[in-house]
Amino acid sequence: MSEQEKAAYEKELEAKKLRAEARIKELQAEAQKAGDEAKAEYEERLSDLQEKKSRLEDRLAQLRDKAEGAWQELKSGLDKAGEELESALKRAKEKLS
Repeated sequence: MSEQEKAAYEKELEAKKLRAEARIKELQAEAQKAGDEAKAEYEERLSDLQEKKSRLEDRLAQLRDKAEGAWQELKSGLDKAGEELESALKRAKEKLS
């Protein structure tokens, strides 16, 4: 894959990360308003989301450091990290809404 494809892929993952950050902030605000029992559920979900977002950030950093040919090795791990984050966001929304 070319450097342009790498840049486009990086941009796509960065957008996923930004969407996740926005949703996490929304959930944090909702958690502040929730009762004690619901707050515990929010905190558990938020912890999981933060972990998955951190994993994606770590892999994005690795991607940025890789040369053109070597970054493809990271692609499957990055895809998985992005999918896990999006899936966790969906589950949190369904569970907490």
